[in-house]
Amino acid sequence: MASAEMERIYKEHNLLDKAYAIGAKLDSLRKLENLDSKVSEMHIVDKKYTEIKEAGESRTIFWDKVGSAAIALILLSIIAYSFVYSRDLRLEKRKMAAEIVQMKEDMETIISHPQPDVKLLSTEHFFIENDKLTERQKELLKLISEGFSNKEIADKLFITESTVKYHVRNIYSILELKDRKDLFRKMTNI
Repeated sequence: MASAEMERIYKEHNLLDKAYAIGAKLDSLRKLENLDSKVSEMHIVDKKYTEIKEAGESRTIFWDKVGSAAIALILLSIIAYSFVYSRDLRLEKRKMAAEIVQMKEDMETIISHPQPDVKLLSTEHFFIENDKLTERQKELLKLISEGFSNKEIADKLFITESTVKYHVRNIYSILELKDRKDLFRKMTNI
């Protein structure tokens, strides 16, 4: 401000050389002041840009953590489900194996110690008598009566175990049976 005042005074007294020199210094000071303000503005913009970038990075890190946690949770759920499912399958397999062993023992007991009042039908006669069954169902029924498991029957007949189960369900339905024990009871006429 003082420089501007001096410039005005020099012009009033017609000292143009000094007024020009003061004006040039004043212009260079104004340029420096403008440059200073531009640097300040650039610093402020840079600071805001850095803050925005850091906020974006922190949001990205947050969502990365959330996504990783979700994936980990899903994987843990799958592992837990697989463990429970495989345990249930093992228990079911043991149960079925025990049931098959028990049925074989029951059959051997019935065959080796026939009761006088119990009439033991031959399996061939039992199958031929029933016209409701198809040949395939009769073949399956014969293997069941011989004590084979569903898996063994599937291997013997070159079909899947689910197909065996399907046929067994149909056989039980046609013969009005509940399970294999019921089949063996019917075969021995108990």
